[in-house]
Amino acid sequence: FTPNSSGSPSILEGTTAEPIGICQIAYDEINDCMYFAYRNSHNDVTCAPTGIYRYSFATDAVDLLLEGPNVFGLVVNNTPSKLF
Repeated sequence: FTPNSSGSPSILEGTTAEPIGICQIAYDEINDCMYFAYRNSHNDVTCAPTGIYRYSFATDAVDLLLEGPNVFGLVVNNTPSKLF
């Protein structure tokens, strides 16, 4: 994930006044990870694919968790629970 703040032209989503690439960020304080949704708006194969990612502060690694969805919201629930 290298920001493209200059170039010919920079790839933008949104408007030229308000570019969006990473559209949501949520911090998981229990696991010390940051989750974010990234949109590769032009299907550029040189960029990371659209999906949900996790950044671990402990390992300094970015992992793709789910490829494909165009995410408009992201939240971390820090309350342990059973889904079923």
